[in-house]
Amino acid sequence: MEKKEVYDYLAKIYLDKQPAAKIVRKAPEPSKKYITFILIALGIAIVSAGAFLKYQIRFFKPKAFGLYVATGSELIKLKYNFNNSSTKKEGYSVTLSDINAQDYQHLQFQARSLTDDPGIKIRVEVENNLKENAFSYIDGVSGAWKEFTLKLSDFKGLTRWDNVNKISFIIEEWNVVGKENSVFIDEIRLIKKK
Repeated sequence: MEKKEVYDYLAKIYLDKQPAAKIVRKAPEPSKKYITFILIALGIAIVSAGAFLKYQIRFFKPKAFGLYVATGSELIKLKYNFNNSSTKKEGYSVTLSDINAQDYQHLQFQARSLTDDPGIKIRVEVENNLKENAFSYIDGVSGAWKEFTLKLSDFKGLTRWDNVNKISFIIEEWNVVGKENSVFIDEIRLIKKK
Protein backbone atom coordinates (compact mmCIF):
# COMPACT_ATOMS: atom_id res chain seq x y z
CA MET A 1 0.00 0.00 0.00
CA GLU A 2 1.08 3.41 -0.74
CA LYS A 3 1.17 6.25 1.68
CA LYS A 4 -1.89 7.94 0.27
CA GLU A 5 -3.89 4.74 0.34
CA VAL A 6 -2.94 4.17 3.99
CA TYR A 7 -3.95 7.70 4.88
CA ASP A 8 -7.28 7.32 3.09
CA TYR A 9 -7.90 3.97 4.84
CA LEU A 10 -7.16 5.41 8.28
CA ALA A 11 -9.24 8.48 7.60
CA LYS A 12 -12.12 6.29 6.58
CA ILE A 13 -11.93 4.15 9.71
CA TYR A 14 -11.15 6.74 12.38
CA LEU A 15 -12.61 9.89 11.01
CA ASP A 16 -15.31 8.37 8.90
CA LYS A 17 -14.19 10.51 6.02
CA GLN A 18 -13.66 9.52 2.51
CA PRO A 19 -11.59 11.27 -0.11
CA ALA A 20 -13.53 13.72 -2.18
CA ALA A 21 -14.62 12.10 -5.35
CA LYS A 22 -14.51 14.04 -8.52
CA ILE A 23 -17.97 14.61 -9.86
CA VAL A 24 -18.06 14.89 -13.58
CA ARG A 25 -21.22 16.44 -14.94
CA LYS A 26 -22.15 16.29 -18.51
CA ALA A 27 -23.77 19.29 -20.10
CA PRO A 28 -27.37 18.48 -20.81
CA GLU A 29 -28.01 17.91 -24.44
CA PRO A 30 -30.51 20.33 -25.90
CA SER A 31 -33.76 18.74 -26.72
CA LYS A 32 -35.05 18.59 -30.25
CA LYS A 33 -37.91 20.95 -29.32
CA TYR A 34 -35.43 23.56 -28.10
CA ILE A 35 -33.34 23.35 -31.29
CA THR A 36 -36.48 23.56 -33.43
CA PHE A 37 -37.67 26.62 -31.48
CA ILE A 38 -34.32 28.38 -31.93
CA LEU A 39 -34.25 27.69 -35.67
CA ILE A 40 -37.82 28.95 -36.16
CA ALA A 41 -37.15 32.10 -34.11
CA LEU A 42 -33.96 32.77 -36.07
CA GLY A 43 -35.82 32.33 -39.36
CA ILE A 44 -38.58 34.73 -38.29
CA ALA A 45 -35.99 37.30 -37.17
CA ILE A 46 -34.16 37.16 -40.51
CA VAL A 47 -37.37 37.47 -42.53
CA SER A 48 -38.62 40.35 -40.33
CA ALA A 49 -35.31 42.23 -40.57
CA GLY A 50 -35.26 41.83 -44.35
CA ALA A 51 -38.85 43.05 -44.72
CA PHE A 52 -38.22 45.99 -42.37
CA LEU A 53 -35.14 47.13 -44.27
CA LYS A 54 -36.79 46.69 -47.66
CA TYR A 55 -39.92 48.68 -46.78
CA GLN A 56 -38.04 51.26 -44.74
CA ILE A 57 -35.82 52.08 -47.69
CA ARG A 58 -38.79 52.06 -50.05
CA PHE A 59 -41.09 54.25 -47.96
CA PHE A 60 -38.53 56.64 -46.49
CA LYS A 61 -36.72 57.81 -49.58
CA PRO A 62 -36.22 61.56 -49.44
CA LYS A 63 -38.96 63.41 -51.24
CA ALA A 64 -36.84 66.52 -51.68
CA PHE A 65 -33.22 67.48 -51.93
CA GLY A 66 -31.89 70.69 -50.44
CA LEU A 67 -29.00 72.99 -51.14
CA TYR A 68 -28.11 74.74 -47.88
CA VAL A 69 -26.77 78.27 -47.95
CA ALA A 70 -23.92 78.62 -45.48
CA THR A 71 -24.19 81.72 -43.34
CA GLY A 72 -21.51 80.83 -40.82
CA SER A 73 -22.14 79.66 -37.30
CA GLU A 74 -24.26 82.68 -36.39
CA LEU A 75 -27.89 83.39 -37.08
CA ILE A 76 -28.72 86.22 -39.43
CA LYS A 77 -29.95 89.07 -37.25
CA LEU A 78 -32.02 91.88 -38.70
CA LYS A 79 -32.23 94.53 -36.00
CA TYR A 80 -34.40 97.50 -36.85
CA ASN A 81 -35.39 100.69 -35.07
CA PHE A 82 -37.61 102.98 -37.11
CA ASN A 83 -38.32 105.36 -34.17
CA ASN A 84 -36.94 108.82 -34.98
CA SER A 85 -34.86 107.43 -37.81
CA SER A 86 -34.50 108.48 -41.40
CA THR A 87 -33.81 104.85 -42.33
CA LYS A 88 -36.89 103.26 -43.85
CA LYS A 89 -35.40 99.82 -44.56
CA GLU A 90 -33.10 97.38 -42.80
CA GLY A 91 -31.72 94.34 -44.57
CA TYR A 92 -29.17 91.59 -44.80
CA SER A 93 -27.80 90.03 -47.99
CA VAL A 94 -26.22 86.63 -48.39
CA THR A 95 -23.76 86.58 -51.27
CA LEU A 96 -23.71 83.33 -53.20
CA SER A 97 -21.18 82.04 -55.69
CA ASP A 98 -23.36 81.92 -58.80
CA ILE A 99 -25.64 79.06 -57.80
CA ASN A 100 -27.46 77.25 -60.56
CA ALA A 101 -31.02 77.22 -59.20
CA GLN A 102 -32.80 76.11 -62.39
CA ASP A 103 -33.70 72.69 -60.99
CA TYR A 104 -34.95 73.99 -57.64
CA GLN A 105 -38.57 74.86 -56.93
CA HIS A 106 -38.58 76.43 -53.46
CA LEU A 107 -36.62 78.72 -51.17
CA GLN A 108 -36.99 77.72 -47.52
CA PHE A 109 -35.75 79.30 -44.33
CA GLN A 110 -36.66 79.62 -40.67
CA ALA A 111 -37.37 82.92 -38.97
CA ARG A 112 -38.44 84.29 -35.60
CA SER A 113 -38.64 87.70 -33.98
CA LEU A 114 -37.15 88.74 -30.67
CA THR A 115 -40.50 89.89 -29.33
CA ASP A 116 -43.85 88.52 -30.37
CA ASP A 117 -44.82 91.18 -32.90
CA PRO A 118 -47.46 89.70 -35.22
CA GLY A 119 -47.23 92.41 -37.85
CA ILE A 120 -43.79 91.72 -39.35
CA LYS A 121 -43.50 91.24 -43.11
CA ILE A 122 -40.15 90.40 -44.64
CA ARG A 123 -39.25 91.15 -48.23
CA VAL A 124 -37.12 88.36 -49.71
CA GLU A 125 -35.13 89.34 -52.80
CA VAL A 126 -33.19 87.11 -55.18
CA GLU A 127 -30.63 88.54 -57.60
CA ASN A 128 -28.64 87.00 -60.45
CA ASN A 129 -25.42 87.97 -62.27
CA LEU A 130 -27.35 90.01 -64.81
CA LYS A 131 -28.46 92.30 -61.93
CA GLU A 132 -32.04 91.13 -62.38
CA ASN A 133 -33.82 90.91 -59.09
CA ALA A 134 -37.19 89.66 -57.99
CA PHE A 135 -38.89 89.69 -54.63
CA SER A 136 -41.63 88.07 -52.62
CA TYR A 137 -43.03 88.77 -49.15
CA ILE A 138 -43.59 86.53 -46.17
CA ASP A 139 -45.58 87.40 -43.10
CA GLY A 140 -46.43 85.58 -39.90
CA VAL A 141 -43.05 85.98 -38.21
CA SER A 142 -43.58 85.54 -34.47
CA GLY A 143 -41.57 84.89 -31.32
CA ALA A 144 -41.29 81.18 -32.13
CA TRP A 145 -39.26 79.61 -34.92
CA LYS A 146 -41.35 79.04 -38.02
CA GLU A 147 -40.39 77.59 -41.39
CA PHE A 148 -41.27 79.60 -44.48
CA THR A 149 -41.40 78.20 -48.01
CA LEU A 150 -41.46 80.44 -51.08
CA LYS A 151 -41.99 79.13 -54.59
CA LEU A 152 -39.23 80.28 -56.90
CA SER A 153 -41.88 80.67 -59.60
CA ASP A 154 -43.39 83.49 -57.47
CA PHE A 155 -40.22 85.54 -57.94
CA LYS A 156 -41.21 87.40 -61.11
CA GLY A 157 -38.49 89.36 -62.87
CA LEU A 158 -35.67 86.83 -63.03
CA THR A 159 -35.20 85.45 -66.52
CA ARG A 160 -32.19 83.29 -65.65
CA TRP A 161 -31.93 81.09 -62.58
CA ASP A 162 -28.61 79.51 -63.54
CA ASN A 163 -26.48 82.19 -61.88
CA VAL A 164 -28.15 83.35 -58.66
CA ASN A 165 -25.63 85.35 -56.64
CA LYS A 166 -27.55 87.03 -53.82
CA ILE A 167 -30.47 86.45 -51.45
CA SER A 168 -31.57 89.43 -49.37
CA PHE A 169 -33.93 89.75 -46.42
CA ILE A 170 -35.36 93.26 -45.99
CA ILE A 171 -37.64 94.77 -43.36
CA GLU A 172 -39.44 97.92 -44.47
CA GLU A 173 -40.88 100.48 -42.07
CA TRP A 174 -44.35 100.33 -43.61
CA ASN A 175 -44.50 96.53 -43.24
CA VAL A 176 -44.11 96.32 -39.46
CA VAL A 177 -46.46 97.26 -36.63
CA GLY A 178 -43.85 97.74 -33.91
CA LYS A 179 -41.10 100.13 -34.91
CA GLU A 180 -38.32 98.37 -32.98
CA ASN A 181 -37.49 94.66 -32.91
CA SER A 182 -35.06 92.05 -34.19
CA VAL A 183 -35.69 89.19 -36.59
CA PHE A 184 -33.49 86.10 -36.74
CA ILE A 185 -33.14 83.98 -39.89
CA ASP A 186 -31.55 80.55 -40.14
CA GLU A 187 -31.35 77.40 -42.30
CA ILE A 188 -31.65 79.03 -45.71
CA ARG A 189 -31.92 76.42 -48.45
CA LEU A 190 -33.10 75.79 -51.97
CA ILE A 191 -35.36 72.74 -52.29
CA LYS A 192 -35.63 70.41 -55.26
CA LYS A 193 -38.70 68.15 -55.23
CA LYS A 194 -38.52 64.75 -56.85
